[in-house]
Amino acid sequence: MASQIDICNRALIRLGAPTITSIDDNTKSAKLCKKLYDMVVSEVHGEGPWSNAVKRVALAQNATAPAFGYDSQYTLPSDLIKVIAINDITPGDYDHRVENGNLLISLDAVSIQYIALLSTPGSFGNYLTNSIVDLLSAEMAYAFTGNGSLATSLRQNYMSRVRENLAMDNQQGSKDVIQVRDLTDVR
Repeated sequence: MASQIDICNRALIRLGAPTITSIDDNTKSAKLCKKLYDMVVSEVHGEGPWSNAVKRVALAQNATAPAFGYDSQYTLPSDLIKVIAINDITPGDYDHRVENGNLLISLDAVSIQYIALLSTPGSFGNYLTNSIVDLLSAEMAYAFTGNGSLATSLRQNYMSRVRENLAMDNQQGSKDVIQVRDLTDVR
């Protein structure tokens, strides 16, 4: 199981940069990893429904209804990145809004399936970990190499590999539609 240091070192090795022993080392490598790691992990989690990051929960209705527009509001889990299903139906099929950590909707009972931000690198799984390494190396590339075209190339590599990794990761269970970033496929 990979640790934060393992993930950072894999990205650093791809760039030919010095590896680290601690995220708090007083080195360029450690400082960049510390600065970029959480942002990269969050971004990659949001790319789609990674099998280890999908959770299901029944939400408790808040005592206070929204001021207008909806009949009910439910507090969302603190680790939520994106709602992917409401009562086993695509979220767009229900009129709803996500505002300030709450789901506003006109339903009396709500269960959601969502993408969670995993906090323990050991629970990421291989495909999610590989995508995090891909993006982290792309984000650090210019700082270590001064080569903008390499950074761009690594970002493009990440964009194609993340789709492949999501597809492979989601081959567990019955057939399901994999959606990544609603507007990227429009182009």
